[in-house]
Amino acid sequence: GSDVRCDLSVLNAIIDGQVPKFSGWPPFTYLHNDKKPYPVGNVIEASLAGSNTNNDRPDFWRISDLGQGFLVRPYQEDRSHYCERFGTEAGTRLDYVLTPMRAGECLQYMADLAKLAFANATAFTASMQFTGLSGRYLARNDFDYGFAPVGPAKSQSASSIISGELALFPGNLAEYTQQLLAPIYRQFDFTPVSTEFVRSVHKRHLELP
Repeated sequence: GSDVRCDLSVLNAIIDGQVPKFSGWPPFTYLHNDKKPYPVGNVIEASLAGSNTNNDRPDFWRISDLGQGFLVRPYQEDRSHYCERFGTEAGTRLDYVLTPMRAGECLQYMADLAKLAFANATAFTASMQFTGLSGRYLARNDFDYGFAPVGPAKSQSASSIISGELALFPGNLAEYTQQLLAPIYRQFDFTPVSTEFVRSVHKRHLELP
């Protein structure tokens, strides 16, 4: 967050067209239809539930004029296309590759938005919570990556929180992402996640350092 407010109309324009995109659907997806974002007091909100049949964009997001953001995203691992591709069932997987990809994209979005709308901000705090983890396995099996399933997770939910310096983006993106994901991955038989692996996912799928 910032200690200086950004005019909500200016913030809306920045979110709409100025924050760089690194995947087909960025974390704070901006649609131009009946699901377009709307102002509520000092925040911009978007409720995309009902239009998100593929689970590839958030169900809901919110960003305040102080730079505080929040989003709810469904498991892409539960979409029918994913289950058909990997021979799985909804509610049984946390993808070893998708997770650092999505987490890193969120962190970089935060850093880019801060640069564009909250230039006075120097530090950040980011938190993440996964629900519906119990019974899921951490896995990824395809021609590019092969990780035998580990788990299942016994906890229904897991969360983490980190803080850092915005000036270190994008150079330290992989390090920050690894810190954010480590407590989550430990729920699957104490599985570690390395900064080197996270960096390789960012380079391959997001073209980020």
